[in-house]
Amino acid sequence: MRSKILKQLLLVLVLFVLAGLNDVFAAGGSIRAVPSVLNPTSGESFDVDIVVNGGGVAFNTAKASITVASNLEVRDLILGNCGFSFVVTPTTSNPSFVGAVLGGGIDSCTAFTLKLKLKDANTGTVTVSDGSIVASSDHSQLISVMQGGIYQAQKNQQHAVNLTPLPVIAVSPSSKSTNSVTNGPIQTELNEYTLLVTYLDANEHPIYGAKVSIANSPATGTTDYNGHAVLAGIQSGVNTLNVQKNNKNVSEIISLSGSNPVVSFSIKDGATTNSLPNPGLTNIAVTPLMIIVGIIIVAVIAEAVILFLAEGKTDRIDL
Repeated sequence: MRSKILKQLLLVLVLFVLAGLNDVFAAGGSIRAVPSVLNPTSGESFDVDIVVNGGGVAFNTAKASITVASNLEVRDLILGNCGFSFVVTPTTSNPSFVGAVLGGGIDSCTAFTLKLKLKDANTGTVTVSDGSIVASSDHSQLISVMQGGIYQAQKNQQHAVNLTPLPVIAVSPSSKSTNSVTNGPIQTELNEYTLLVTYLDANEHPIYGAKVSIANSPATGTTDYNGHAVLAGIQSGVNTLNVQKNNKNVSEIISLSGSNPVVSFSIKDGATTNSLPNPGLTNIAVTPLMIIVGIIIVAVIAEAVILFLAEGKTDRIDL
């Protein structure tokens, strides 16, 4: 019986190790062109989705540089189901994007669909680079894979060309993007931020129509029916945030720093709650794997205790 108890305790140790490895497996996010390989019929248009996947973890910010080869005509761009408020809006001439989900998160979605057509018989590509996916729970970087697509026209279904997919770009933890968010090209240094402001009354109801601004900055916005406003291109460091509604003005000193390019800040009417991540603290995102492991650990420990007590009772009877 002691041997069985030891086995139970060893199982508990293994489960703790699995729980500790959870973060390793959590960072499995990707941004891909779907499909990655296609032989469209010559002269016909086809669709390519830009799909953002958090690897099972909810995210609220994503961005990527999307480059369409010159021999591909972008006939249209249709926004997908991510529900992004775009800081950098994708267009047919430049489909690169930076998007944020206000007041929530999503674990997988299509950012947009490109309607493409090959201008000639050559092979065309859509490349994905400089990607970033930020977890909504703890602002951690989720992206680990980026992949574009390769497309070549065929005269008919009997003349399909075997294409080799574009290589998958694996992103190591040390090279994950920490780039800034601007209304132009995505920069390589983080010196600007996008601020997501939520303005609430004393009962935590959203306030509509408040003017939001940053002192000594042209960035301004107006809160929507959810109390949200987006301000882009805010310089790093200490800034003064001003919110004005019905001749009432609320000002707060905020400090922008760190690797997360999109920062949220909530203001209550008369009180504020800064949601900037604290560099000295680490928020823990509870995932389904952690919950399952926790339940199993409790069950195994309970069984081990029952076996131990049963063995002690048997020993007393033997005496």
